[in-house]
Amino acid sequence: MHIFTCFFLLLILLLGMASLHRTAATPASLYTVEDGVSVLTADNLRDTIYNSPKVWVLEMYSAWCGHCINLAPTWKAFAKSVARWDPLLGIGVINCGETTYSKICRDFDVMYFPTVRWFLPFSSEPYIGEEIALKRTSDSELIVANLLEVSINKFEETSHNKTLIKGLKSWPNFKFLDSDFLNKLFSEDVKFLRNKHSIIVLESAEDYLGRELIASLWAMRESVSVYRADITMTSSFPHVFPGNQPGVYYYGNGSSLSAQPQFISKPKKIANILQQLDDLILLDNKITENSSNIIFESVLPASFSPTNINNASHFYLKDIENTLAYSLRQEIPNMEIIEGKDFLSLQRFVAALSKYIPWDKIVSFSLSRISAKLSGLTSISGKEFNALLPGIPSVDDEWQGCRGSQPHLRGYPCGLWTLFHTLLVNSAKKDVNAPADALSVMFQYIKSFFGCRICSENFSKTPVDWKRLDGDRAILLLWETHNKVNLRLSGDKADDPLYPKALWPSQTACPQCRTSSDGQEVYWDRGEVLSYLKRFYSWDSLDGNPNISPVFTGNLATFSDLELRDINAGSIARRSGFGFNGFDFTLWFVVWVFGFVILLFLCRWFKLGRRFRHCFKHSVL
Repeated sequence: MHIFTCFFLLLILLLGMASLHRTAATPASLYTVEDGVSVLTADNLRDTIYNSPKVWVLEMYSAWCGHCINLAPTWKAFAKSVARWDPLLGIGVINCGETTYSKICRDFDVMYFPTVRWFLPFSSEPYIGEEIALKRTSDSELIVANLLEVSINKFEETSHNKTLIKGLKSWPNFKFLDSDFLNKLFSEDVKFLRNKHSIIVLESAEDYLGRELIASLWAMRESVSVYRADITMTSSFPHVFPGNQPGVYYYGNGSSLSAQPQFISKPKKIANILQQLDDLILLDNKITENSSNIIFESVLPASFSPTNINNASHFYLKDIENTLAYSLRQEIPNMEIIEGKDFLSLQRFVAALSKYIPWDKIVSFSLSRISAKLSGLTSISGKEFNALLPGIPSVDDEWQGCRGSQPHLRGYPCGLWTLFHTLLVNSAKKDVNAPADALSVMFQYIKSFFGCRICSENFSKTPVDWKRLDGDRAILLLWETHNKVNLRLSGDKADDPLYPKALWPSQTACPQCRTSSDGQEVYWDRGEVLSYLKRFYSWDSLDGNPNISPVFTGNLATFSDLELRDINAGSIARRSGFGFNGFDFTLWFVVWVFGFVILLFLCRWFKLGRRFRHCFKHSVL
């Protein structure tokens, strides 16, 4: 019994390790529900935004996109600033960079990241929302202010739509009070103002303060009324708006509007006004049970707790394969229809991957087959292209040299740089001038398919003299461009604090590459840098992978029918032998150990049984 107890504990331990292995690679995400946003999935996106009684604004992003990472704090600030608008506005996010969400993002025609879409109440399929371009600025407050204005405009658009208003139980009126109604408020005991806190915002037509206050206090509409008054009408009410001062006029619960109000001048931030109004309402001592719903406290983000990462001093095959998989299975199929220049970019990209990089047998065959299929077409849908990929590795969230301290850092962008450097260096082995062709392929791919739109636009501005560009110059130009991007993004929100962007190769990696440094600028020996790049990114130097099959360049017919069937079914193993991941091998090992122990137990049981029967026989005789 002692042996079986130990075995049972060992089995639990091994299963626990296998479970940890599977859950270690959690999909990257830039948001949680604590950020005040609805983190949507492929399963609930449509149910959330369609047929909803509120306006929805949806950010479709990729966790690898540097601009998306930079936008995340601003988007969270926007969500925090409209926390009180919940009855009117929903803020959603979905990570289109996650493998299982690629189809729904393709259905919504997401071509680049981040994409921001607005949906009016009761929107329905096949409507995919109205895209609103974000302000091109690094000023977070300006972006938030712009988002607030667009939200208010959508509220007003809803209020002007008679069909939508009929379906809504209640919706705020953002129009100015007309003079007749305003005069009535100040001259009569209006019944609907009894037992209510009344607020009038005096402002001009282009101001948004009154509309923001209406939205912010809409959840309290049963006890608080907010109105807008045109500042050009103040001459008719000199006793109400002394000095024609724009701002907020607060009247106590149930008090006559002819009484002297509390005046709040207009500050820069609406949060200050809301805080003063909260204090006035609470001091009025009429709201008790709902007082806890008046003041909203901000939620502090979780503290940064980075994990250990591999210092990427090597070129890893795992990163190349992950990048290939993400590019072909995720980024390219996001396009609904690929045609024109984008289709030519796709043809050249797949052909270059097949021609210049010596993948293993299956990947090489698959790329050759995809390239052959594309050569006979002029366009293809994202769905049709995705159907051509059975032999391409699946997207894996585990990275090695490109692993970041958090799931959304480094990863795919790092892998894409690695893939392109590898493509250029290894193309030179086919033809000394081939890197120039490979570089133009890379530029076209970034322009047509790379999800981060701003990153793509910045990259496309790189000056290139294509007529004078030979193979070595192309390799060095990509290195120079990579270093310029590193310098521009150093210290950026998308920069990994445990693996910060810096000039490379480092002094340690290639001491002979740097001739000198004056503290401000590094001087390079370009010949040494070129030699280093060719050594580092050569397929022969892949870390931990000495047995890579040579590239397949023959006719497709040289594969046997069985191989073709196996590859199309995705059943032939990759280098691991059976196409399984680490969890599969761990589980297989656990089952093997369990079976082995059971077999030993049965053998021992039968052996003891024979002895017992033999002894019993002699005793009887």
